Amino acid sequence: MPENPPYESESLLAHPALQSVTGKHIFIFRGNGGRDLLSRVLTGRDATVTLVEVYERSLPRVNMTKKFQHWQQHPPQVIVTTSAQSLHNLMILASHGLPGLKDIPLVVVGLRMHELANTLEFKKPVIALGADDASIIKVLTKLKDQAGENNHF
Repeated sequence: MPENPPYESESLLAHPALQSVTGKHIFIFRGNGGRDLLSRVLTGRDATVTLVEVYERSLPRVNMTKKFQHWQQHPPQVIVTTSAQSLHNLMILASHGLPGLKDIPLVVVGLRMHELANTLEFKKPVIALGADDASIIKVLTKLKDQAGENNHF
């Protein structure tokens, strides 16, 4: 794990333990279709890399009509997304009926996701330093404090 944020592939690759990996066997556990940066760079550093896909990324099957009806009565105060794929899935699912979606504060993990959120025209993307619970709770707490006591967060 990188010693300091941001906690992403680029930071992990900069870690001293991964600089000299010639002849090492490295297993990368990830979701299907994940980024190939770690594998590509470590292979380039003469490591033998095995990808182990342990979960599937897919568009959820949900009844969005019911979700939208619920959201109209109880609008979300914040959205948390920890992968580019989940943000793309949100955009697909919400493309037919969630006005104001891009006005809701959006918590993302890392600079790449922040750039994606900006590209997708979210007005209030906020970066969590990691995808771990503590990092996300820290950002949510900050957003709640900024909302003040008059806002039901």
